Amino acid sequence: MNDQLSATLGPERFLDYQMAVSETGQQMRNFAARFDLPRELMAQAFQLQTQLDQLGRARGWTANAGDPTGQGLATLQPTELQGRLQQLLGPELWQNWLTGRRLRANLDP
Repeated sequence: MNDQLSATLGPERFLDYQMAVSETGQQMRNFAARFDLPRELMAQAFQLQTQLDQLGRARGWTANAGDPTGQGLATLQPTELQGRLQQLLGPELWQNWLTGRRLRANLDP
């Protein structure tokens, strides 16, 4: 189905679709807007983070919830994917990304 959507929408619109239907994509879009990141950088970071999230799910938890340590991606063993994402974003943006992923809004009155 993704192949058909990709062919129909084209690569840029398909990326927009993928980001719109995933929590990671929405977080990445907000992060990119906050730090005025170029679309190409955002797209690369989204692809790497999606792969990292898949790695986390394979370990039985997600980067956003269900991690028994509460540390999110910080508890993953250093991997090539994580290193590539860290290099892509640079040290300051990487730290901001990790911090932002752990934040949860409290909407209780």
